[in-house]
Order: sequence, then structure tokens, then C-alpha cells
Amino acid sequence: MAATVKITKATWTITNLPAGLSMSSTTGEITGTPTVVGKFTNPTATVATECNGVSLGSSSNTVTITINTPSNGSWGPTLNAGTITGTVDTAITKYTPTGTNIAVTA
Repeated sequence: MAATVKITKATWTITNLPAGLSMSSTTGEITGTPTVVGKFTNPTATVATECNGVSLGSSSNTVTITINTPSNGSWGPTLNAGTITGTVDTAITKYTPTGTNIAVTA
């Protein structure tokens, strides 16, 4: 008959999560509200298990997380309509387009 081991504790950790996300150390659940867009291929999750205080070891692996822009387009650019009126042989008044989510941020 094969011996069985009762896991009495599992501890979860993760590195390199996108900003705004976190992992529960007791359940391994990743939750939160991401604040960046992108494909993240290097988050590494680790679980360590114990039986009555005796380490049974740990295991790690990568998790790929993809954060998309909102489906309602609230992050996409919106350019306001504009009008330029001029006269031949006369410089026009400078026109600068305006809108939302059009400025470059560093």
C-alpha cells in the first residue's frame, strides 16, 4: 500500500506581476486591477508545501499574463474636429489638434 502525505500548508509567491496585481499567499489566486497594458511572459509563481511543519518542497513556473486595453475604447485616442480657414498668400493661424489620449507620456 502506498503511503499518503497530508499537505497541511501551501505558501504561494510570485515575482514580476504587472502593476496593480497581487497573489494571495494562501490560495495562489491572482487578483487586482492592472494599470499597464502588455503581454508579460516572465511572472514566476512558486508554491511551497508542508506537512505538519516539515517541508515537502517547492515548485516554480512562469505565468503568461496579457492585459488588453479596455473594450470600450476609453484608452484609445479621440481627436476633436477642427477647422482651419485661410486666405491665399497669407499665413494661417497656427492650429494644434486637440483630443483625449493623444499626448505622448514617458
